[in-house]
Amino acid sequence: MSSRFEYIAAAILDSASGLSNGLSCPRDDVHAFLLENWKIQAEAEEISNAIRLLNMCGISYIEDDEFAGSFITISKRRFDRFIDRVEDDRRRYDDIVTSAPDENMGINRAEAETYRYLELYNKYAVLRKYHAFGSEWLRQAILNLPTIPNESDPSGLVIKIPSDSKEIAEIREYASELKRRIRTGNDLGDITAEQASALSVEIEQLEHALSGDYVRSSELASRSKKTLEWVSEKAAGTFVGEAAKLLLKLILSFLGIQS
Repeated sequence: MSSRFEYIAAAILDSASGLSNGLSCPRDDVHAFLLENWKIQAEAEEISNAIRLLNMCGISYIEDDEFAGSFITISKRRFDRFIDRVEDDRRRYDDIVTSAPDENMGINRAEAETYRYLELYNKYAVLRKYHAFGSEWLRQAILNLPTIPNESDPSGLVIKIPSDSKEIAEIREYASELKRRIRTGNDLGDITAEQASALSVEIEQLEHALSGDYVRSSELASRSKKTLEWVSEKAAGTFVGEAAKLLLKLILSFLGIQS
């Protein structure tokens, strides 16, 4: 069964597709936009999950500015490019299968590869249906959308971690540096030696969570905030405090959550 946030993502996409230059609006205005244009009363976490899905697919991106805040940009052109990438993944899968000496060997070889866009397309049925049936189907579906969110959906959102993700590589690099500074640094603000020892373990756990194939977004966000916000507060004004703030921002950005 599809989650509400998938329909919310499709609604944002459909609105952008109807504009010649796509849609670019403040992240904080998305709630009012959905209510006004789609009569959807969306929760903050549903919107974050919807934007996260669009970002994962390369259909949208978030631009942060210290004065203007966070803007989401999305367009039909980016959705068309996502569909092209899905087809490229599908062709690559088929080529591997057909080029093998026998079908079973070909399937085994193909299954060993990663098909990021095809996997996203297959996983999120609403995007597939929207691609096949368009705006009229989506509007009919949203008319029947439950008004009360399924509380288990947002907390259960599982995100695939691409092995070649530059975002993940950057997060790991910053986490490793923060951990090293906490273990060896003298300028830790109000953080004691005992607390520093415990913190290095907590940061290792965050690194470990991002070393697998999948992560549950709400759980990682909660742990990251609990640890890194505490560090930034206790070590305010130090390199460690600022590094903790930056690492938290990178993690939440990867998860599609506004920091």
